[in-house]
Amino acid sequence: MSATLLLSLLSLRIAPSSGFTVPTSLSLGKSSPLGLGHHSRLKLDSGRNRPAPPLSRVSCSLTSDGRGGQRVRGIVKLQESSTGVPVYIVGAMHYNPVSIQRASTTVEELASANELSSVVIESCESRWSSTMSQPEWMRRLLESEMGAAARLAKERGVEVVLGDQRIEDTSNDIKQVVKETFDDLASPLSGGWSRAISDVARAGAASISAKDKTGLGAADIFDPMLIAAAPVTFIRYPAAWILRSPVVAFGFVGFSFALGLIPEAASAVVAGVSGEVSGGSDDVGLWAGCIVSIALSCVELVLITRLFLVALLDKRNEFLADSIRGACVRSKNSDGGAVVAVLGMAHVNGVQRMLAGQESLDRAP
Repeated sequence: MSATLLLSLLSLRIAPSSGFTVPTSLSLGKSSPLGLGHHSRLKLDSGRNRPAPPLSRVSCSLTSDGRGGQRVRGIVKLQESSTGVPVYIVGAMHYNPVSIQRASTTVEELASANELSSVVIESCESRWSSTMSQPEWMRRLLESEMGAAARLAKERGVEVVLGDQRIEDTSNDIKQVVKETFDDLASPLSGGWSRAISDVARAGAASISAKDKTGLGAADIFDPMLIAAAPVTFIRYPAAWILRSPVVAFGFVGFSFALGLIPEAASAVVAGVSGEVSGGSDDVGLWAGCIVSIALSCVELVLITRLFLVALLDKRNEFLADSIRGACVRSKNSDGGAVVAVLGMAHVNGVQRMLAGQESLDRAP
């Protein structure tokens, strides 16, 4: 699995949260009446009481909404199942100018109509604090859709919720998934392979697919406007990562390249050894090397897929949906307005299913 492919996946779902002139005073929100846990919130006034209006200025790029109508590409609108509060989920390719424009316009239009209660962004307190500790020139240079949405929300006096789980918890999830994957692959006779495949299939179905075609689809992901601006993503994303966490960034790149070289190196070693054992037969060595290379590539594919779908998507989708639901409860209790959530594209369908009541927030891991 190349570093380029991993970066492409990451650009759709997790970012080091950049922005500028956004609030720096963070406080922990209390648990909601539904027992929704603790989430970092920027305490700002809210309180609106009208139906959310349609988004007009971002409607130049439309696609089917799955119900016979149309919606703005990259944006999914639904009503949260337990409160009835309207939720706009902006699916972003992180640092992409088109995503930044869509997130900004969604927040601006709803706030201008006095119909916005909260903005939930895919970040946590430690990542956001790290962002705010950077020089202003860096925050301006590496502005993201989350930073832009938070800035506009602050200017309008709207609550901003840091809705993602702590990066430390995500790191622990990654370690756990890596351990479980190697344990499962090493125990095929005791159901290990079956567990790995089932875990990937379950997480993929819950996190990627859209229910009743109302979530994001191919038209959103392959939007020509988004793709045309993708080069900016592939410059800003690694730049943001390197400037904020150079050790982690270079460690990740090194690990990715090393992981990609393992099958080839192992294949060469096995081919050489097999050739000597078989009396110098090149065919035997070649076939043995190919088999080893294919086997290790399969292990690599299973590991990367499981990490992406389970640790980086599925587990965090539950936390993100929990945060958005909490914002909806606060909006309903204060006669507020809509909630806007700015998330990586890969999170949108899984979170949408949960908020619409199509997936339980209490699924078995």
